Amino acid sequence: MEKKIIYGKILIGDNMRGIYIHIPFCRKICNYCDFYKMVVSDKFKEKFTEYLIKDLLLTKEKYQINKINTIYIGGGTPSAMPLILLEKLFLSLAREFELNKIDEFTIEVNPEDINYELISLFKKYGVTRISIGVQTFNMNCYNILGRVTDYNMLKEKIKILNTLGFDNYSFDLIYAVPNTSIEDLTKDLDKILSLNPKHISTYSLILEERTILSKKIELDKIELITEELDLKMYDHIVDYLKRYDFTRYETSNFSRAGYESKHNLIYWNCDEYYGVGPAASSFVNNLRFTKVNDIKKYYDFIDKKTEPVVEYEYLDKRRFMEDYIMLGLRKTKGINVPVFNEKFNTNLFKEFNKIEELINENSILYENDFIKINEKYTYISNHIIGKILFG
Repeated sequence: MEKKIIYGKILIGDNMRGIYIHIPFCRKICNYCDFYKMVVSDKFKEKFTEYLIKDLLLTKEKYQINKINTIYIGGGTPSAMPLILLEKLFLSLAREFELNKIDEFTIEVNPEDINYELISLFKKYGVTRISIGVQTFNMNCYNILGRVTDYNMLKEKIKILNTLGFDNYSFDLIYAVPNTSIEDLTKDLDKILSLNPKHISTYSLILEERTILSKKIELDKIELITEELDLKMYDHIVDYLKRYDFTRYETSNFSRAGYESKHNLIYWNCDEYYGVGPAASSFVNNLRFTKVNDIKKYYDFIDKKTEPVVEYEYLDKRRFMEDYIMLGLRKTKGINVPVFNEKFNTNLFKEFNKIEELINENSILYENDFIKINEKYTYISNHIIGKILFG
């Protein structure tokens, strides 16, 4: 069992560690997306892969990473990479880590990229979980999202996964799109459920600055849906998926028993993770930082054998506790109070005295040593967390 020192107190436990690898390439730019990404040639991707692997090795050496529990390759669209370059990355990972001992190895793909060659490559290198960006099947959303998945095409792609022995796949769904209804949402959910995923992530459409969508809404005067309808859609998703044995284990994430995303739980549990690639974030030794989101600067740093980071944020005890609460209360299970008290050598209720008031109001529940947000108030969880942290 590993010993970890936090604020001078030795904790003995099985804290998880993960590596996130960011591949910032897409075949096209979706209207709603504000992640760091670009459309480039295969030649450009070839050079990038060399630097990505160098970044991986620099990160492993700097932080003396001997064991990790999860790998998550995201983007962008990792499946937009040529197979030969994906295999080059996988080979590097296999040299540095025992992939057969990784608890979870996830990679994101677009539905249209799924084929026998790609999935066979995943099998060869121990990928255990595939996250598929469906978003919606509703063709009426194309003008707004710039992207819609063809259900019949996806159904054929899922047959490839099943034929090759992959059953652990997740779908992303976007809801609350302008001019859509509860009935439209139900149709999307029915199609997703018919494909038998083990995990579903649902996201209310958020208007991010500097996206194609923000400009479209401004120019075309498209109205976003009301908060009331957004809430009804969220409640409908929770109730509907529950009927099909999906449990909400985090604000936006649902899974069948045993298929929660282990990697994402690292974030919500405030365990350590290492980011590799431009714009990838890390949390290591109480430091939170993000690598530069400029390819040229990224290359320049790596050529100097220097971590491509310009600013580190140190989380002192108070800030760490606040993050622990903010992220931990996103989980349906909530926060284990004795573990919190031991981890920070303090008393949760004394540090954050608003919690007891919220328990009395029934917006926070205190059961079996855990505090958690009452399910009835999940939609306003940010408001409740704000009360705890800032009064």
